[in-house]
Formats: sequence, structure tokens, C-alpha cells
Amino acid sequence: MKREEKIKYGLKVVNLLKLAKQRYTYDALSHMLNLSTTELSRYVKGRVLPCSERAKEMEKKLKKVVKIMFKNEVLRRIKLDMTELDKTNLVQDLSLLKFAAEDALMTFADTRITQVLPTGIYGIPLATLIAETIDVDVVVPTEMRRRGVEYYEVKYGEEYVRSLYVPQRMLSKKSSVLLVNDVIRYGYREESLIDLIYRIGAEVTGGYFLIAMGNEWEKRVKIPTKVVVRLY
Repeated sequence: MKREEKIKYGLKVVNLLKLAKQRYTYDALSHMLNLSTTELSRYVKGRVLPCSERAKEMEKKLKKVVKIMFKNEVLRRIKLDMTELDKTNLVQDLSLLKFAAEDALMTFADTRITQVLPTGIYGIPLATLIAETIDVDVVVPTEMRRRGVEYYEVKYGEEYVRSLYVPQRMLSKKSSVLLVNDVIRYGYREESLIDLIYRIGAEVTGGYFLIAMGNEWEKRVKIPTKVVVRLY
């Protein structure tokens, strides 16, 4: 493993540790990982990175811990008032989003992904983290056109029809696209974007969503999908 790869891997494991630290005390983590609280504190505070061998041992144990707490941590960061969802603390938590990116890649590990497409503006941070990890492009639909750029226009909605614009140069017949967002509710945007991808002869790898509100979206989004938390 090259020096740059070792540093990147060490940072990834420390990120898992920081996420676990939001739920567990240093004493509890010390018992789980068989490391002193002093060592763990130095990792969390960024004073030092674990060596590759130790990082591998830590990752194996931390993934089990974080996987169990992942759903609860997503729930802990949202507030639901009737049908209004406040997800500010969720979309701003970089440690949690980094683990979500790893979870998405593990979910679709046996598939080909050439682009990651956020279906909403709050899905951009997660989409960017996923794309960065596997070194592919992020395709961001917009609600406005820019001069000199060729777009595909996508219309979505029923009572109120709106348009999204996807840069033509970002998609081709060779594309295999992963759709990503923080929340999926009705699925209108996702359905229209899926239709566009198929229309140009490309593939849809699947969809990864942190939260699903209800199940109406399932009538429209007919692709392999991972949802972390389902609300009512």
C-alpha cells in the first residue's frame, strides 16, 4: 500500500471511530477495540493516524459497531413535525455521510457505477462523497439552463409540472448511474430521471436514500433500492 493510500485508509478508519464516539464513551470503545483510551483520543483528535495493520483490525470491529447504530444515528439527527421533516443536522454531519457513502458502495459493490446523480439538492454532499470514493463524476440536475450548455430536459410532477435540466455531456449510452438523495417521498423526480437515463440507452445501477417517507414512491421507482430509514 502506497503512502497516500495508507493515509487515506487511516483517515477512513478514524472517521468510523469518530462516528462511533458520538454514541460510545472512550472506555466502551477501549473495551471493544482493545486499545487504550489515550490512543483512541489521539486518533479522534487527529494527532496521529493508526498504522495500516492496526487500521485493518479497527475497521473490522468498527464496521460492526457502526452498522448497528447507523439507523438510530440517522433517526437521531432528524425532526418530524406532522409531515414536515427537518433534516438539517443529518445533511451537515460529514462523519455520518461518509459512512453512508461506504454503505452505499457496499450495497452496490457488485455493480458498475460510472456516475452518481443526486435527485435533490440535499443529496449533493452524499453523492459527492460516493463519487469521490470510486473516482467517478457527479451529475447534478438543475432547475435553470446556462447559455452554451446542451441539456436534456426532464419534466416531473402531476398537478404542478416542473422541469429539470441534465447536461448532455455528462451522460452517454455507456453510463451506469447510481441515484442518490437524502429523502425520497413521492418519487416523481426519480421516475423522470430514470426514464431519461433509459431513453438515452444508458443503465440505472440503483437508488440509495437515507430516508423514505411513506411508500408511494415505490409505485414509480422500479429499480434496486436501499433505504436506511422508513418513516410512516
